Amino acid sequence: MLKRLSLIAFVVLAVGVLALGCGQQSEEAASEQPQQTAALNVQKVKLDVKGMTCDGCATGVQMALKKVEGVKNAKVSFEANAAEVEFDPSVANVDNLVEAVKQAGFEAEVSNLN
Repeated sequence: MLKRLSLIAFVVLAVGVLALGCGQQSEEAASEQPQQTAALNVQKVKLDVKGMTCDGCATGVQMALKKVEGVKNAKVSFEANAAEVEFDPSVANVDNLVEAVKQAGFEAEVSNLN
């Protein structure tokens, strides 16, 4: 009997916690929303990447680019020997991206800047 009452109390408590949290946004999440809206200033660049010999190389370059502060997205293709990067120009620049590729062990130069 005591076990059953404990289980019921636990279920009621769990449902109450879930109900209170549903549909409410934390202060931290609410403060992040304006930053996401403000981050609409995105520049795109296509880099020619030299030295990649496989898809693993492309993955390494992509990971290096995504670690650069200000990079929103990076796609790297071994077949095309290219990287397409979206970044916030107020935080990063093309030189940062080329340096990240260099640090990953490859060469890069700007092919197209939007």
